[in-house]
Amino acid sequence: MIKEKIKKIAKTGNTAAIYIPREVKEYVRVGDAITFDAVIRGNNLEITISKPLHNFGIADMQKMAAESKFETEYHKPVGYVAVLEAVREGVVIGCTQNHKDGMQPVYVTISKKFMDVDYRSYDRVLSWAAKSGDDNVAVRAEGDLDAINMLKDPKRYKLTKVKAFKTLKESGKKVGVSVTYRFDGKNNTIKEVKECIDRLSRLNP
Repeated sequence: MIKEKIKKIAKTGNTAAIYIPREVKEYVRVGDAITFDAVIRGNNLEITISKPLHNFGIADMQKMAAESKFETEYHKPVGYVAVLEAVREGVVIGCTQNHKDGMQPVYVTISKKFMDVDYRSYDRVLSWAAKSGDDNVAVRAEGDLDAINMLKDPKRYKLTKVKAFKTLKESGKKVGVSVTYRFDGKNNTIKEVKECIDRLSRLNP
């Protein structure tokens, strides 16, 4: 990003300061923890300041998936984007990370799908997600377009949720439900991802 740039030591109050170049300001926030190393080599004082850009990357996800006995179904680059998909007992991990400039966080989805469920199971999944109080979770109906539209907005068809579900079943439609969590390597931790996997693994309506 910056090979070499000459900057002068500035003064702020009674303290000497080095201001961060504008080229890297977007990667640094006030309060960030940094590692500061200083060493004298010959006639030079060498100062190195470093901080992790993200909490975890796609390589960390691959390692965690392997340790958690997930089976890798896909792990290849698509252009500049690294893609990973792994599965274990119905829980699916999906990861993408743009490696073009090395600065993009990894984006992660953790999902579990239940197909051809009855209304009680469908409602239990909805209630489970609502009680979690997690803004990262999304629940959606699975099936053909009719099933998805009717269950997404039953009032539009002058139906209750229960009646919409019953109508679909009576017409021979298969209805499912999926739960999806979304994370990214900048704003979340791999511990949060692991906890989500544990919760979804236990979900069995």
